Amino acid sequence: CDTALVDLPVPTKADYEFIGWFTAQEDGEAVPPGTIFSTIGNSDITLYARWKSVWLYSVNNGQLQIDGTKYGTDLQGSLQIPSMIDGCPVERIGTKAFYNCRRVTSVSIPETVKTIGERAFACCTTMTEVAIPNSVTMIGTEAFSNCKQLRNVSFGDNLKTIGESAFSYCTSLTNAVIPEGTTTIGGGVFNECSALKTVVLPNSITSMGSDVFYKCHSLESANIPCRLTKIPDYMFY
Repeated sequence: CDTALVDLPVPTKADYEFIGWFTAQEDGEAVPPGTIFSTIGNSDITLYARWKSVWLYSVNNGQLQIDGTKYGTDLQGSLQIPSMIDGCPVERIGTKAFYNCRRVTSVSIPETVKTIGERAFACCTTMTEVAIPNSVTMIGTEAFSNCKQLRNVSFGDNLKTIGESAFSYCTSLTNAVIPEGTTTIGGGVFNECSALKTVVLPNSITSMGSDVFYKCHSLESANIPCRLTKIPDYMFY
């Protein structure tokens, strides 16, 4: 007898967009919605769901870099960055990947990420907290600049470099503890963090740019790392 199959279901899968049903896992023909199938006897028809990641990404020098999502700046709430995309670990957050996502309130970064690129989260103006995992060794220039409601930042133990102006204009940030092992802090890292009160800098720092605490008018306590041979220009200007 003939059996008609109509109204194929639309499945869901976290972090993926459903493309459609196909007659084979690879290649195969797309099955238009409402297609009628005829079967003989008890024969089965197997269809395969095909998906597309909602995450935008690229591969550079063998590293998978996440470049944002298909939703652009419309993301909101808590942002959960995946540790894997299509079977590959996410090792880098790209330049301006989540720039100007003004409705993202917090971000979870997986332990696979090693580098946070330039302006990756800049101008996420309602973000209130971020935890930098132990895997991250470098935070790029202006990575969190102008995150005006950012209050809490925790740094992982393997951080080596914080780029210029990485946390500039984070006007709600009140304290920062930079982990031992960090060697380089770029200029203007906490530029105009007007609520910043206390900063702990490790003695492992050997290079520090100018204007690190420029216009941090609430600053009450900050130590000078013993391995620095010169106090940077305008450090407390």
